[in-house]
Amino acid sequence: MDPIGNIPIFAIVLENKTLKQKNWIVVREVIFSLIVLILFLFIGNSILNYLNISQSSLKISGSIILFIISIRMIFPMATHSQTQHYIFGELPEGEPFLFPLAIPSLAGPSAITTVILISNQNPNMIDIWMISIFVSCILALLILLSSNYILRFIGKKGIYALEKLMGMALIAISVEMFLKGIKEFLNF
Repeated sequence: MDPIGNIPIFAIVLENKTLKQKNWIVVREVIFSLIVLILFLFIGNSILNYLNISQSSLKISGSIILFIISIRMIFPMATHSQTQHYIFGELPEGEPFLFPLAIPSLAGPSAITTVILISNQNPNMIDIWMISIFVSCILALLILLSSNYILRFIGKKGIYALEKLMGMALIAISVEMFLKGIKEFLNF
């Protein structure tokens, strides 16, 4: 879920909101991501089977999406104002709802892929996976709610550097997912 890496994304998307609005949006988006991840924990394999998608295809496609998001973190696209950028392109007017904070920032391709893969590999441990998802979401919530303090401590340049650093880390993760997907595909 990478809540620390998502602090810059949340800060950029919520920069014109009051503290009360920011906190409400963070809580709501974390709840949405929790619901999405638990939903995929239970029905992810059924969806993949229905669509006839293999685990290797899921890893490869998830890695490609994560790679694109990571590239946009490192090399942001300028908007018409040229002073702000968004990793996910132009955002709709108003308050963010599900996109881009809950999905794909928190419950993104790598988190969803991981949830589906662990539920498929160890289906008898579903209760442990649910607890893990819940704990991850609580930790993400606590980190994101304290992001104003973190941001004050590291400043705008620190946010910018953190975003670039997390983008590079996500590129490495996406390449690893891609290679594992190719390896699994070639073993069939």
